[in-house]
Amino acid sequence: LAFEYLSVLICGPTAKTWTHTTIASALAQLAVSHGETAMLLARLYELARYAPLDAPLTTAELAEARRLVCTLAGLQHE
Repeated sequence: LAFEYLSVLICGPTAKTWTHTTIASALAQLAVSHGETAMLLARLYELARYAPLDAPLTTAELAEARRLVCTLAGLQHE
């Protein structure tokens, strides 16, 4: 949800209908200095979105996703 929220916040409402790879590409174009961060977050989103329901993200993956979202949003992560 955070990935989708961030994509709409940065890319606008049309991002609601985009795939995760389209969003990552748009984020990379909008923030060249954070392109790798956007791609890493898109990968974690892909894992969470398309994995079987009984295979949630690990605690480490969730923490990494939180850190990446905060980085892209310009917030400090604690």
